[in-house]
Amino acid sequence: MPIVREIKQTIHEDLSKRYCTVREKSMLHTASTLDPRFKALPFLSQDEQQDIYSKVIAEAAALKAETQKEHAKEPGAPVEGQDDQHSPVPKRRNTALINLLGKTFTDSRAAPKSASTRAEEEMSKYLETPPLSLSEDPLIWWRNHETVFPLLAKLAKHYLCIPGTSVASERVFSTAGDIVTAQRSMLSSEHVDQLLFLQKNLEVEASGEL
Repeated sequence: MPIVREIKQTIHEDLSKRYCTVREKSMLHTASTLDPRFKALPFLSQDEQQDIYSKVIAEAAALKAETQKEHAKEPGAPVEGQDDQHSPVPKRRNTALINLLGKTFTDSRAAPKSASTRAEEEMSKYLETPPLSLSEDPLIWWRNHETVFPLLAKLAKHYLCIPGTSVASERVFSTAGDIVTAQRSMLSSEHVDQLLFLQKNLEVEASGEL
């Protein structure tokens, strides 16, 4: 429909003025990738999609490494990959099969995967999942799939918690303008903060008694 096309064009032109820097575009593309409704990024070229996916993988791996460092600083915190080092090893009887093939099979252990490898595997599996319906809530989706994609879920919380509108902050400024009038220009900044807090948080139930 022509009217829908015109509305889309107007919105696109307005957003192009607001989000024009490389940093802003990168943040929006990352947030779109972490939104299961828009993760396919159909508005970008294939090369741009791969660049964003690689950036998300690297950022998720870096967040995992940062979390591990924070846990390592805590007293008594176990180091990942070393949980079984001090556990008692059960004694095994030496049999002919153990003597012959023990080194190859019995003592073999899978090497722990790096944070980068885990993030890459999660991203591949995440992109293979069906896209979420536009009517669904992406935050609920991540809560239900947090155990499947632990690294990406943690990164999604960092981006999808950002408000998509400035209405809330603009309302605070409007309320401040109603409080600090010409007749109340001598109010201290501390009292203004207190009045704003009370106006936004104090709920008084109406009572029928006088």
